[in-house]
Amino acid sequence: MKELFNFSSRKEWEDYLLKYALKRLKEIPSIKIYNPGADSSVSLVSFNLPGIHPHDVASLLDQKKIAVRAGHMCAMPLMSSLGVKGGVCRVSLAFYNTFEDVDALVDALKEIRERFER
Repeated sequence: MKELFNFSSRKEWEDYLLKYALKRLKEIPSIKIYNPGADSSVSLVSFNLPGIHPHDVASLLDQKKIAVRAGHMCAMPLMSSLGVKGGVCRVSLAFYNTFEDVDALVDALKEIRERFER
């Protein structure tokens, strides 16, 4: 949590963490990220691992004590326009999150991706 003290505001920290998360998430093969980019977004990232239902991803992350939301996020028209059928997973980053939290998420998603490729 000490990282937060290097920033002048919570928003500044969340923006920085979002940039870090987007960079790290792109390391996951075939991940589909629904985010317009850190400069045009709040600290939310929706994503899918193609071929794995978002509810399965969320359940497996929950087993690792990583909380995400899965579903259509009360945005069915948007999901339809994006061509999303089963919903998405969404991670919400806040002032209390750390680089280690993002790293744990990315590591867990890589494990899930590998598990379903077998």
